[in-house]
Amino acid sequence: MTTIYVTEEQLALIRESKDEVTFYEFFNITKKYIQGLLDDPIGTEFPDVLKKHGINKSIFLNKMLERGIIRKSENISEPNDADGNMTSQHSVQYSVPRKDFEQKIHRLYSYFFER
Repeated sequence: MTTIYVTEEQLALIRESKDEVTFYEFFNITKKYIQGLLDDPIGTEFPDVLKKHGINKSIFLNKMLERGIIRKSENISEPNDADGNMTSQHSVQYSVPRKDFEQKIHRLYSYFFER
């Protein structure tokens, strides 16, 4: 049987490397989140991995919009209901331009994790 001794400094490095997010992991998380936005923009769960690293939903969405990873279209309409009363409806729809998608995700990863 072999015994391995780990110093506090080495233990801190091990914990830090365990919490590190790789580009591949970030890419998969982001694709899954974007797919959720396309399917259900309001009810999509924000990934816990990003929350752990101090990234919140609004910052993440704004950066994706700024960098052209996703596009957002909003519409507010006031149709009449069955009784003739006006009701307000707010709709949000996202789309994803395909051009340079992976490159844009890589730049987003660099922005959040390589600074």
